[in-house]
Amino acid sequence: MKLETLANINCKKPTKAAAWAVFSEMVLHDDFSEAALAKLYQFFTPPLPAKPKDAWQWIAKAMGKNDIRYYLNYVYVTADTICATDGHRLHIMKNHSAFPVGYYDSNKVLAFPENYAKYPDITRVTPDIESGSSLYYCLPYDAESLKVQLLGTSSQEVAVFMLRDGTELGIDKGYFLQAIGLKGETMDLYVRDSTSSIILVSRESGNKAVIMPIKL
Repeated sequence: MKLETLANINCKKPTKAAAWAVFSEMVLHDDFSEAALAKLYQFFTPPLPAKPKDAWQWIAKAMGKNDIRYYLNYVYVTADTICATDGHRLHIMKNHSAFPVGYYDSNKVLAFPENYAKYPDITRVTPDIESGSSLYYCLPYDAESLKVQLLGTSSQEVAVFMLRDGTELGIDKGYFLQAIGLKGETMDLYVRDSTSSIILVSRESGNKAVIMPIKL
């Protein structure tokens, strides 16, 4: 049996007790069904590290988690790009390694072919920053001294940036730190106005991150 077979069985990661119950059934009753093995595959899939060690892990940080839009729970690969989005942020890079087209889990295992679902058109939210034809401009920032505030009465931390027109733009602090968290990459920040997404572009690789704004 291939890992791809287990990866494309849609099931949530079981609890430790549930995984033990599955294992017990395997031992006691020889239950090596695909469904049982898929649950153990999900259980033993290692979580992504807090700080990504490579570009793939950086991409996978933006995957959805148990999203009802099931296709967002995977890394999506085309002939040209590798990307992931949870609907609030997007990480994207070039497909330099010639990964086959399709939907992948965080372990780089191909779970589904390209026709599994219709992925969102990411070109609609990734303006051509490099050509200078967009209205975005580069905004300097200091990641060590971000202005941070809580969103309303919630515990969500919002990173706040002062734009050149005097308005403020807020984005999820965790998303921002993950977007700039790939070692060896220097991310330039591009903004347009306080109601538009921010764009982060790597000077070294051209990798991009898009993060939607939060109303302050």
